[in-house]
Amino acid sequence: MKSTASRLLHRRKGRKAQDAANAAVLLGIITAFIILYILFLPPDIRNDLLGESGSSIASGGSGSSGVGKLEATLLHENPGRLDFIAEDNYVHSIPSFYLSKTTNAQVLKEEPPITVRNGVFDKKNVVTTFRVQDLTTAQNVLLSFTATKRKGELTIKLNGREIFSSVVDEMNVPPITLDKSLLQPINELEFSVGSVGWQFWRTNEFLIQNLKITSDITDLTRQQANNVFSMSSIERYNLEKAFLKFIPDCRDAGTLHASINNIELYGGVPECSVLNVVEIPGNALEAGENNVVFKTDSGSYLIDRITVETTLRELPSIVYFFELSADQLEATQNHNLTANMTMQFVDDDKEKSAGVYVNGHATSLRQYGPTYVRSIPPEWLREGTNDLRIDPKSTLLLVTLDVELRRR
Repeated sequence: MKSTASRLLHRRKGRKAQDAANAAVLLGIITAFIILYILFLPPDIRNDLLGESGSSIASGGSGSSGVGKLEATLLHENPGRLDFIAEDNYVHSIPSFYLSKTTNAQVLKEEPPITVRNGVFDKKNVVTTFRVQDLTTAQNVLLSFTATKRKGELTIKLNGREIFSSVVDEMNVPPITLDKSLLQPINELEFSVGSVGWQFWRTNEFLIQNLKITSDITDLTRQQANNVFSMSSIERYNLEKAFLKFIPDCRDAGTLHASINNIELYGGVPECSVLNVVEIPGNALEAGENNVVFKTDSGSYLIDRITVETTLRELPSIVYFFELSADQLEATQNHNLTANMTMQFVDDDKEKSAGVYVNGHATSLRQYGPTYVRSIPPEWLREGTNDLRIDPKSTLLLVTLDVELRRR
């Protein structure tokens, strides 16, 4: 009885031991499958599952996927045109010149002797033409002649309009003023003599000699002076103020006018022998050639020490900012990541020159090509806000500016 109980107890202990061994084998198989599953997971998921992202960045070992998460575009800008101004004031000098209004008598037409007659069987009218080059400068246009033979009533028409009709008693006829409103660039004068009426056996006749048409002509070439100066696009684009300065030496003071590009700046009698200063509105000036005109309606001047002086506005600093986290900074210091600065310019085959400053650390740019790439040293960077300043040494047409954090 006792031995039988002992055998039963022994069998139960053996079954328990066997069950424990089987459970251990099953647990080992499950553990092996879990390890294999983890090993075949993508690296970034495996690192997240095991919580190894921080340690892999610090060690620089197999945790490249964690570094990849820190890659970023830290800065992207489209700056456009960045001007370089060597001077903040410019002086454009204009040569001195004389202005005067001069009027001289000129002969517009001289005619050889002409004869006009009117009889029953013989009638003759005479037409002569003359030219007026510039009606605006012609004043006091006169017709003068002598009549050595004068019989009947003389009629004179200007461009079809009667301007004289009278019996002439003296050989020296007083000058006849030609109405300026009737004048044209090309004019006709018609001479005729009146009818004999019932006295059919007679003939009225005039012999006209020394016929002249004269006029007082104003010489505008000395009344106006045109001068040109050039302004660069940089000066015009950054213009703040501009002034026209001149000293008039008045020989015979009259009204003086000054204009730039057909915009009148001054009109009046100037202060003589002292510096006259006139402010120029910004819209009067243009990049390239600018036309300065002085003219006088009357009087005579020597215009001296003429300048156009400009003041340019102060250019603002060209500064951009980007942020860097502690992990990103650590990755650059461990040489897992690098910060690349890229500038893309307009491809104009012109020299691009500038000073570039990252957190006060200086480097330079000088090239003709359209693309500039520079790796920013890790020791120039800092956690938090970083500043990037561009100091142009030539005018830059900067299309894009990028700072990117990328794996080496």
